Amino acid sequence: MMRKKILFTFMIFLTFIFLTGCAFFSEKITYYTVRFYANETLIKTESVRSGYYATYPEAPEVRGYTFKGWDVEPVPVLSSLQIHALYEINHYTITYVNDGNPVDNPTSYTVLDEFVLNNPTKDGIAFLGWFLDGQKVEKIEKGTIGDLTLIALFDIQSTDVFQDKTALENEYQDLLSGIVERLDPLPVIGINKQSKITWQSDSTAVSVDPDSGAVTITKGDFENEVVLYAIVEKDNFVELCKFRFTIPANS
Repeated sequence: MMRKKILFTFMIFLTFIFLTGCAFFSEKITYYTVRFYANETLIKTESVRSGYYATYPEAPEVRGYTFKGWDVEPVPVLSSLQIHALYEINHYTITYVNDGNPVDNPTSYTVLDEFVLNNPTKDGIAFLGWFLDGQKVEKIEKGTIGDLTLIALFDIQSTDVFQDKTALENEYQDLLSGIVERLDPLPVIGINKQSKITWQSDSTAVSVDPDSGAVTITKGDFENEVVLYAIVEKDNFVELCKFRFTIPANS
């Protein structure tokens, strides 16, 4: 009798183990959908097991903006999610080179801005325009990015300035053309003592000492095309001399 009772108890125990084991192994695994958006565009969809982490994608670049992170930090996923990339708009500076009367133009802008440039005047001398990298600019277009240096040019009526510009081109044309390995210090003072030459470049590879006028090249890992400007000034007249050359990469 005792043996039957023990056997019966053992059978009940095995049945309990069997039933609970089946329930354990048949437990449903839940997955959730995680969607990633950048600038309102879906860039990735991922199915993530409950309690696990989603794999965040690389956020795409957005012109004129800087990526700042995601609006949901990485956490165990317990429900379906929509995660959005966060961007901050960039602010760029505008530097004006102008020896005429000051004008009220914006000194900063964003990729969303658009405005027409106001023109300076100079004692009845005709204004030729604002120039950026040798190209005339009348307005800042929406979608423009980067720091800008705009040069105001006026009509040239001085033969001396033109002669100084020609002499400058003759002296440096061979050096500032083709592949340039190095630059000797270039002068701040021009060909004659009555004229002034100011060297400028918007390239980060070129720096100009404001006191000595020495031009320094910094080579990078890649070949770099550079535009160097010589602004020739005499009295109230200004003329632009433009040199274009290539700086080789570090060897």
